[in-house]
Amino acid sequence: MRLTPIQKAREMFNQREINPADPLMFSTFDMEVRCWMHYGYVVSTPTLFVMAKPVDLADSSAAIWDPAFYHAEPNAWLVHTLVGDMEEAWHHIPFVLDYVVYHRPKNGKTLVLNSYRLWQRLHDGKASKTSTTSSGGPATIGDTEGHS
Repeated sequence: MRLTPIQKAREMFNQREINPADPLMFSTFDMEVRCWMHYGYVVSTPTLFVMAKPVDLADSSAAIWDPAFYHAEPNAWLVHTLVGDMEEAWHHIPFVLDYVVYHRPKNGKTLVLNSYRLWQRLHDGKASKTSTTSSGGPATIGDTEGHS
C-alpha cells in the first residue's frame, strides 16, 4: 500500500536526526503539526501535505525557523514541510509573498527563491513539481542560494 503525503511526512519526521539541545525540536510529529496549525498553515489532502508560514527575511535565522514567532511584515513563505506537487501547494497559499524559503536536508542548503520566478518555472514545466522536503531545524539564511 502506498503512503499518503501526511504518512510520508510522519516517516520523514521519525527519520530525522535528533538534537536534544534544539529548543525547536518536537518530540512527536503530532506535536509539531499542532504547533504549525496554531501558528502557520497546514494543508493535507490525499495528494499533498504542507506546513508553511509567512516570515520576514530580515529577522534572525532563529526567529525565521521558530514556528511560533510572529513576523509583523512578512516577505517570504517558509516551507517547513512539503510532500507532493509544488504547483498544487502553490494553489493553497492564501496570499503571495516575494520569496519562498525552504531547507534541503539532503545537501543541508537553505534556498530562498523569488516567488514569481518559481511560479513561472513551475507553470512552464522548468522546475521539479514534486518534492519531499522537511526542514531539519534552524539554518543560516545568509547561506542561501537563488535569492534575488
